[in-house]
Order: sequence, then C-alpha cells, then structure tokens
Amino acid sequence: MIALLVFFAHVGISWLLGRGLLAVFRSTSSSSPFYIQLLFGLSMETMLVFLLMINKVPHHLAFAITVAAAAVLNLPAVAKLKEVKVNLSQVLSSFRKQVKSLIWYEYLLIVLLFQKMGIVLWQLYRMPTFSSDAIKHWSTQARAIYGQWNFSLDAENSNFLGRQLQVVLDYPLQLPIWRANSALLNGGWNEFVSRSDGLLFFTLSILITYTLVKQLSGKRSWGLGAAYLLVSLPLMVWHGAAGYADIAVAVFLMATIASIIRKEWLYCGLCMGGAIWAKNDGFAVYLPGITAGLLVFLVFSKSENLIQRLKPLQHFATGLLIAVPWLVFQYIYFQSVALKLIAPLKNLLGELPKATLESPTLLGQVGPRFQDSPPSHQLFWDYVFTGPTHGLFWIGISLGFLLVAKQLYRVAEGKALLVFFLLTAFVIYYIFTFSPAYEYLLIQTTVHRTLLQFSGAALLVVAYGVSLSTVAKHTSPGAKSL
Repeated sequence: MIALLVFFAHVGISWLLGRGLLAVFRSTSSSSPFYIQLLFGLSMETMLVFLLMINKVPHHLAFAITVAAAAVLNLPAVAKLKEVKVNLSQVLSSFRKQVKSLIWYEYLLIVLLFQKMGIVLWQLYRMPTFSSDAIKHWSTQARAIYGQWNFSLDAENSNFLGRQLQVVLDYPLQLPIWRANSALLNGGWNEFVSRSDGLLFFTLSILITYTLVKQLSGKRSWGLGAAYLLVSLPLMVWHGAAGYADIAVAVFLMATIASIIRKEWLYCGLCMGGAIWAKNDGFAVYLPGITAGLLVFLVFSKSENLIQRLKPLQHFATGLLIAVPWLVFQYIYFQSVALKLIAPLKNLLGELPKATLESPTLLGQVGPRFQDSPPSHQLFWDYVFTGPTHGLFWIGISLGFLLVAKQLYRVAEGKALLVFFLLTAFVIYYIFTFSPAYEYLLIQTTVHRTLLQFSGAALLVVAYGVSLSTVAKHTSPGAKSL
C-alpha cells in the first residue's frame, strides 16, 4: 500500500513539473490537457536528472533538484488556493452530476475498465519481473542507477551505462531514471517500483482515448467503449505490468496524434520527443510518419501567410527539442538509429538484381538463413491479422481506415493522419521484412510489441475519420438538422 501511495506522489511531482514549466512558457498552460502536463513533466523530470548526472551530480541530488524545481515553479499557484478551492468544488459538483446521468451500459463499461486496471495492479503486487528485456535492461538499469552500482555516465568508466550488466547501451534512459526516482521516494527498491510506470501509462491510455473520442463524438459511451476496446487487447493489460517501454511509446504516440487532431503543434512535438526519449522506436518507427504528416498539413494549410503557415513546424520543432540531449549523446557514443534503419535498404538494393527474384519470400528475406522461411506477408496475416495476440483488432482497424480514408483526405489534419498511418504501416512492414528484425516476426516477439505501440494511435486515427464521416452526414444537403 505504501508503494502505491509513493507512486501517486511521484506522479504528482511529474505533473507539477510539467504544469509549472508549461505555465512559464505558455500562458494557456492551465487549459492544456492533464495528460499533456503529466507526460511533459515525466519527460522533463527524467531529462533534467540525466543532464545533471552527465555533469557528475549524484542521482539522489539530481532528483532532489528536480523536485525543488517542481515546487518553485508552482509557487504562483499557492497564491491562488482560494480559486483552486472554488474550482475544486465546481469540479466535484460536475462529477456528481455526471455520475447521476450515467446509463446502465456506461456503468458496465466503467466497471470493466476498472477490472482491467485491477488486473494490472494484481500483477504488480503478486507477480515478479520475469520478462526478458525488463530484466535485461529496463529494470536492471533502473536498479543500477538507484544504487549507483555498476553504472556511470562517464564513457571512460568500465561501468558506462551499466556495460558490465550486459544491458543494451543505446536504449534511452527515460524509464530507468523514472523508476530509480520512484525507488528514492520509496526509500528502497521493490517489484512494484520496478514496473509501476506501466500502471501510469495504462491509465493514461484510457484517459486519452476516452477524452478524445468523447470530444469528437459528443457521446460519453463512445469514449468509454473506445477506451475499453483498446485496453481489452491482451498485450495492453500485460504490458501494464510487464516492465517494458512499449506501452510508454504507445501513450506518447497517442498524445501526439490527439495533439495533431487538436492542432496543438507544440504539444505534438513535446509528446513525440517523449516517445523518442522512451525508446528508440519513437525515432526510427514513428517520427518519419509524424514529420511527413506535418509537412503534408503545411502544404494543404489554408493560411495564405507563409510565416503563419510555417508556425506549426516551428512549434513542433520546439517541442521536439526535449529529445535532443539524448539524441546527441547517443550519436556521440553509438551508431545512429537512423543509420541502423537505412542500412538494410542499402544492402538490399545492392543485392536486388541477383537475389530478389529467386527469393522464396515476397521482398527481402534473402540468403541461406531464411531460404526456407515463410514470406513476410504470410506471417503478418497469420500472426497479426488472424492470430490470437491481437484478435480481430487489426482487421477492424484496417477496414475502418479504408472506410474513413476519403473523409480524412478532405481536411488538412486528416491528410496528415492519413500520411502518418500509411507511412508508419510501411515502416513497420519494412523493418520486419528487410532488416534482421524479420527473425522477430518469425518467432513472434518484437513484432507484437511494435504493433502494440501503434495500436492506440491507429485507433484514434480511425476514430477521427469516423467523426468526420458523422459530421459530413449531418451537414449534407439531405440530412435533417439535429
């Protein structure tokens, strides 16, 4: 129980830091969604600790400085406690009215959502960390940062980034640092601390989906239903307590898509930067689609003033700066993630004339190692579209996307989402077809986690398309007025 209270306290610190920083840089921060403030605060908390540790500040002191910064940034809010009290009473009054107006099936959906959260909590309390990558990297590195054993940010040190622990050295440190900070608050390391961020991201996936779909549809039941559809995926519940970073990428990406729909380009950049800081997939898999989508939006923007038209790009780039310290650090000491992504394509193009036509696969699984392996298109169909891991989710999303693509194409932000969806789907297929990651499609490991990252964003894209279709029907010449 104490660990859970400490978890809430840590979430509060991250939220206060994000809220305070947004209040400094934007006068409208109070109107920014709660999840934006929290995700931004989590990213900034871990990045500040990372930068302080690079400058040889001990971890415990770096975290203390960050907590102090969160407190100082929110001092102006202390003077408005009376207003907060009034606002709180209004919120409680509104909440009571909302509860009283619930329909029976909305009660049922809420109960089912809490049941999913209960399963995540049960796993955190009753099951140890046993997933391979969580043990090998995420929690191991967090434990090393917290204990200051076998970990250093000095490249000359034999314990650089926990090298002797055989962790993956070029993985971002967002989650390991956040877990180490949780352990400091908790006064010790335990199994709950080692994976509690999963509970946070699982809850945020519900909040983002519900908030956006309710706003788009104007129907509370649709928001609850969409949220339940997402978290009913077995991998979502599993990753709420598995200790992997994939659910973090999924939530940052969902917040990015929600920001595009709302045309909040600074928040879009901040959340995309958070996804990059969470895992390399944020940079390699999702940044290309988001960037291409933004460029398409700029091309089709109705603003005639060039400066006004470029403002979204400026705001997006400003938000993306949050990930730059890590990208620079990674570039200095490791091979760039971008180069890793491009290398298979260069190799394939060199082998294309002699290899592709003789390959038993559709595209690039060439060479003796995979000569008897099934083609990637067959594996995707068997494992992703019809396999038990995702159920019918991706068939439904694909059909839904095809049905709403025309409506998405009619508005600038819809075009951006259209390009994001198609390009990201292509990048995922490319990675598991042309690169050594084909092996992880073959043995059904990484591919499912990658599609978990994409699932929430894909659902929101389709939901936005459905909302546009609904509006089009209601505003057509033959439609009845509401």
